[in-house]
Amino acid sequence: MSGKSGPLALIITPDGAATLTPLPANEAQAAAVISAAIGGPLEPILGADWCAYVDEDYTRHGQAVNGVGDHLARMLGWHAHPGEVLCGPVVFLGRQGARETDVPESVLLMAGVVPP
Repeated sequence: MSGKSGPLALIITPDGAATLTPLPANEAQAAAVISAAIGGPLEPILGADWCAYVDEDYTRHGQAVNGVGDHLARMLGWHAHPGEVLCGPVVFLGRQGARETDVPESVLLMAGVVPP
């Protein structure tokens, strides 16, 4: 393993805590880290220059509503189904085409996180 890190992710937990976490460069390892952070299988949410992941089985896992993550996703343009809210930890990243990148500075600023 080269030790090279992948994209920088913003993880927002249901209590509103926000943490910046570098993901591994290896896509499979990064997916495993994201899955562990959210507590279940990945469900992607795609925006123009950002993406987010939540636990696909949040109801079965009893995940709490994530008001901060939900609000941020909506401010970024996520259109939820009626009555749908994001639950459990939400992992935000940047996106260029199909490639994941560092979480955009604009997302960090909306979340009230000081960019590194």
